[in-house]
Amino acid sequence: MLPEADNFGVYLRENGEVRFDAPAGMGTVYEDLRILQLTRDLVANAPVFDLPRDNRRLVESATHPEKIASLKGECWLKHGQHIQGKILAMLMAANGAVIPEAHFGDFSFPSSLDTRLMTRLGLDDRRLSLGGIYPGPFGLDVRELVIPGHMTRGLDQEEADLVRVTQEGLVIRAGRHAYRYSRFGLEKINEPAHG
Repeated sequence: MLPEADNFGVYLRENGEVRFDAPAGMGTVYEDLRILQLTRDLVANAPVFDLPRDNRRLVESATHPEKIASLKGECWLKHGQHIQGKILAMLMAANGAVIPEAHFGDFSFPSSLDTRLMTRLGLDDRRLSLGGIYPGPFGLDVRELVIPGHMTRGLDQEEADLVRVTQEGLVIRAGRHAYRYSRFGLEKINEPAHG
């Protein structure tokens, strides 16, 4: 299951990111290729392990900061900076999402948030009137659709501009948004519905 390359640095871009053509899992499932490289090197040098006795050696040989720092080369330095940047970005995002311990009324969300904060699923859904009665894909007439919040960003109207009945289902246009309601459910489509 090991890639043919002995040096996984060949799968890194100049900026430290993992290339898209890297073997499956590298950069996605296993983001930090430094840990993969150290694990590969350890297994190549000592292919037999006695578990659980060797667990500590296995973990420390691949994840200890001194071991990670032992990888030499510009590619590993850049990759380490890239990984640290991702970790810091996640920590900042997590810190921004934490509600401080404050009594009710003593706390408010930052005004810089560009979206409403939802406390329950569905609160951001939009009800869109179709302006008439249309045959639905499941044998029932449809007058309106409930569109999930993640599909409605920027939708500021309550009635569709255009509804077309096609072989694939209903095609609905509302402002700059276009949707298809078919036997597969509701989906947002890229091409606007044309009259």
